[in-house]
Amino acid sequence: MGEFESLSEMDSDRLTKLLSYAEQLANDELSATLDGSMADIEVIQQLIDDEVAQPETIEMQCIGLALGQVLVSDRDEFNWWIRDDGVNREVCIRYKESDITLMPQQVFAEAMEDNEGEVDVAMLYDTLVAELEQQCSEINEYLY
Repeated sequence: MGEFESLSEMDSDRLTKLLSYAEQLANDELSATLDGSMADIEVIQQLIDDEVAQPETIEMQCIGLALGQVLVSDRDEFNWWIRDDGVNREVCIRYKESDITLMPQQVFAEAMEDNEGEVDVAMLYDTLVAELEQQCSEINEYLY
């Protein structure tokens, strides 16, 4: 699974740059903003519908991170972390200090690939939240 680390200043700067790039895409393509709010889901949907990002590109990764930022902004118990497995060092979203994690750029890329670029972003977000809530409920029952 790998070890978890808090974001270093360098990690935080990189994440900020990637999220800023997603916001720049939204601004350039749609004259819209991304601010981590639930309204971002609609903007992300429009970016996908307009085929602004192709699979396996930095644009797609940044859009996936923007979706992750919605979750982090909406749910206090989730935060950005780094997961380092000795080979890869990746940003992830982690529930408290548990092993429950989400790799938003990976999940988003897989959803795009599985659905041939046709993703309902609101449904994807709702599904992710429901799955995470179920996992969190199970861990909370076990711990408390």
